[in-house]
Amino acid sequence: MTHAQTRAFWRSINWSLRDIEIASDLNRSVTIIGHWRRKLGMPPSPTPHKWRNVPSSAHVTWDWSQNNSALARAHNFSRQYVLQLRQKLHMPKSHFHGQIRQRLAA
Repeated sequence: MTHAQTRAFWRSINWSLRDIEIASDLNRSVTIIGHWRRKLGMPPSPTPHKWRNVPSSAHVTWDWSQNNSALARAHNFSRQYVLQLRQKLHMPKSHFHGQIRQRLAA
């Protein structure tokens, strides 16, 4: 693909969509989409990171008795994000909470 064809491809994208939507449609990373958005002088992504701010109803169905590490591995998120979700959804701490500290103290 030549330089002109590459630019034409990126200019043909519907930039009114969020970066995450464009990235999933093109199977590219959000970083690449943001790079081209800035490079071409397109308007910023509408409501960036909105997908991260609102927990979906699917999160409620998780087995919250598991610890954050197990939930993060099962759902491909970071432990920190699972902790934030647990706090946002007012889910109880797992029954494993604090056990590592207790074992280390013994």
